[in-house]
Amino acid sequence: MRIGELAAAVGVTTRTVRHYHHQGLLPEPERRPIPGGCAPRPPLSAQSSPFGVEERV
Repeated sequence: MRIGELAAAVGVTTRTVRHYHHQGLLPEPERRPIPGGCAPRPPLSAQSSPFGVEERV
């Protein structure tokens, strides 16, 4: 279940759900495993050059 679906089901905003989670009142959500062969993308800063534009060769 996604946060928007949960919020709609209980009649609150997604911000409220996030607040309760941050306060420790809600458990950690289950995470879907990343399929084999897929790796998380590095942060944008790691992909950019010092000038803020990717170098293409």
